[in-house]
Amino acid sequence: MSVENGSTPPTGRYTLAADVRFSQPDYVNDISWEFSTRKGEAFPFSLNTTFGLRALSMRMFPRLVRAEIGPNHNTQPGLNLRILGCYPNFLRLVCQPLAGVELMAEFWVPSSHVISGKLTLTNRSVLNQQLRFDWAALLTPMDQGHGMAALPMGKTYVLEGQTRDLYPVCFLTGGPKPGPSSFPTLGYDIDLYPGSNVRYVWALAALGNPETSLDLAQATANRDWDPEIARLELLNTSQTLKVITGNANWNAAFASAQRTAFQLFFPAGADFPASSFVQQRNPDNGFSMRGDGTDYNPRWSGQTALDAWYLNNLILPTAPDLAAGVIDNFLAVQEANGEIDWKPGLGGQRVHMLTQPLLATISWKIHASHPDKAWLEKIFPELLRFFEAWFSPAHDQDGDGYPEWNHRAQTGLDDHPLFDRWQPANQGVNPTDVETPVLAAMLYREAHSLISIAAFVGREDAIEGLQRRARNLAEQVETTWDQLENTYTYRDMLTGQRPRGANLLLFHGSGKHDLRQNLETPQKLLLSLYGDSSQTRKATFSICGHVNGNPVQEAILPGQIHWMNHTGHAVTQSRFTSVEEIEIRGLPESDHGLLRTADLTRKDISLLLPLWANIPSQDRALQLIQETILPQFRQAFGLPVCPSSHLLPDQQHLNRVFLPWNQFILEGLLAYGFQETAADLFTRIMNGICQNLELDGHFHEFFSAANGKSGGDIDTLASLPPLGLFLQILGLRNLSDHEIILQGLNPFPWPVTVQYRGILLSFFADRTEVKSANGFNTTLNTPDPQRIILT
Repeated sequence: MSVENGSTPPTGRYTLAADVRFSQPDYVNDISWEFSTRKGEAFPFSLNTTFGLRALSMRMFPRLVRAEIGPNHNTQPGLNLRILGCYPNFLRLVCQPLAGVELMAEFWVPSSHVISGKLTLTNRSVLNQQLRFDWAALLTPMDQGHGMAALPMGKTYVLEGQTRDLYPVCFLTGGPKPGPSSFPTLGYDIDLYPGSNVRYVWALAALGNPETSLDLAQATANRDWDPEIARLELLNTSQTLKVITGNANWNAAFASAQRTAFQLFFPAGADFPASSFVQQRNPDNGFSMRGDGTDYNPRWSGQTALDAWYLNNLILPTAPDLAAGVIDNFLAVQEANGEIDWKPGLGGQRVHMLTQPLLATISWKIHASHPDKAWLEKIFPELLRFFEAWFSPAHDQDGDGYPEWNHRAQTGLDDHPLFDRWQPANQGVNPTDVETPVLAAMLYREAHSLISIAAFVGREDAIEGLQRRARNLAEQVETTWDQLENTYTYRDMLTGQRPRGANLLLFHGSGKHDLRQNLETPQKLLLSLYGDSSQTRKATFSICGHVNGNPVQEAILPGQIHWMNHTGHAVTQSRFTSVEEIEIRGLPESDHGLLRTADLTRKDISLLLPLWANIPSQDRALQLIQETILPQFRQAFGLPVCPSSHLLPDQQHLNRVFLPWNQFILEGLLAYGFQETAADLFTRIMNGICQNLELDGHFHEFFSAANGKSGGDIDTLASLPPLGLFLQILGLRNLSDHEIILQGLNPFPWPVTVQYRGILLSFFADRTEVKSANGFNTTLNTPDPQRIILT
């Protein structure tokens, strides 16, 4: 397969889905499709779906044979297939399925319940071509239904099937007849003269009965394509950054990521005044059995502030209205006490804990792309109340201005080695017991974003209080610096200490054990159980010891133990200063367990976040980068969750690269002038992304930092390459219709061009060229910050 303009993933997989910018996608009944090209097939491409897991499979594809030869003599399927255009809901290609015959195929998803196609056959030879063209549809239904069949319906033949309560009907224009194939097909006998062409339009709709499906399919097939396709091409051109590097795979990845980002959006619903987004959209998603979305999995049940922050990589500066709408949605669910839910969803979902303090940071970034003083004036009071909510007693238990997470999910770091309970080797510490630099760093950055907004909208009365908050946060973070380990650290919320952790007892089954161990500081005890199932045991644990010299006995009951993946975790309520004995009752002999104290000395990538927040001095940042990030975290494909030196044998899952966390650290490197280092790390990350994209045509949620091997869900928001980060490293710090901010020269080994509307930027190792449609033209050859005002 060849690629026009180098913008197509090498494997030729594309998701096509209704686009919120042109229609009203259905959040609870959305059907998306995958276009794929596969070697060795009877025809070079197909369209596939499962109707949101309501069918095992649904596949459509064309068949073209010479009438005089017959179907067993197809020649050169897929010859010279080229993608001419691809957008979130539309794809156009051209190929030569037979020598001398050109097929142009266009596919369009105008809504969540219908897909349509236009097929144009042209005779490029000097001879007449007698052909048989068929459109095939194969349905493998779920437990109830039947496959597709060619049936008379109304005045024509259609392809009709059933899977569960869904009745897909495919309608073709031009009076097709059932084909001779073993597949369910409709088609035409064609006699093409040299230079002539024929055109057919088809549409498949899937609704709750055959009649309404046929009505929608016919209406869609008869729509006037030309103005609608012209409109979507114009809007996509204006809302896409065209990035051409010296690596075709990077170009493909950046283009695909932008398309995918727009596909994630759905129209306003529930309490949301604006469009919101899901985290993944593919043929297996989109159907709610309850009809309201409350039964959706986490990918479709809401979005966090961290998700919104990462999404800005792909929709700014091109779609600031969508980005601002996401902020408006968060503020629309704000409680009277200022709190904003961690993950509000389009179906009214709530989690009832605070989202990450990133909303003001996101808002200020949106403002840089699309200045809107009135919007900032409107949202500033709500952003300020949300910021202050973090310092209430519910989230800052000791009132020291250094709040704590309430739940491990708030960190946004999957498999967090300190807080996670899913993996047996992770500790399962309660986040409320730990003060962490990552939350303080986010709050510090949020405070400075609020200060910038306050100054811009004339709210000087709020600045002094925000500055005090920021100073205290920075001072608190700096007290966690470990000079020997060259890193920021966790600390116990109550004692402020950083215990190394100790294994107190390894046991099998029930029994009574004398321990008589003193602890270096008052600490909660961690209980980990390991068995052959995740069923809750009827076991009880009685721990005797002392708290500050006073005897205490604490019981851990079955309901207090959280079982996941054959592993149970529990944490005591008391902070023991000594442990005398433990009595275990009802634990099977086949189970074993460990009683220990928390280890707050282990390193992970979140402890590097003060660099992103611009908290450390230049000297300390240099120390963090040269002594910790580069020698301990940097690997062949990016920065893992934990350095390999801190991984136990059963913690290799922590050697994964998560893109949002890598972006935090690389932005921190840029803030301290380490552009070349950031470019090197970004290249390693892109090597991992593109390696997997070439293998299977998908982006992956994570991949190994050592070998790039992929894992996790495919084509999620967090798997998309961070285009915005690439532009920052390239030297393009801000881009909008009215302003360009440049800092640094191109650190990559080849020239890069970025085209946005009427602006063309060319980045070279020794200069940056800027051209605009209004005749502005300049060349800059300095790495110093430059601001260009476009009139």
